[in-house]
Amino acid sequence: MPKGFAGLLCNQVAVHDLTAEAVIEQSRELALQALLVDPVVDGVGAAADLLDMMISQQPDYLGYLR
Repeated sequence: MPKGFAGLLCNQVAVHDLTAEAVIEQSRELALQALLVDPVVDGVGAAADLLDMMISQQPDYLGYLR
């Protein structure tokens, strides 16, 4: 497998692993880390604001992250 492709896959696996861990641990901090590991997210403040908005808009599904 080409190194560049393997690197992209490793990054995506890290995002999914952190997301799963955030759910299991019911951790807002881990959910934020999962967002920040994603290469399309380019700012800590924006990621935190996005996560807060997602939690407020989906309390039945994400309320445990408060």
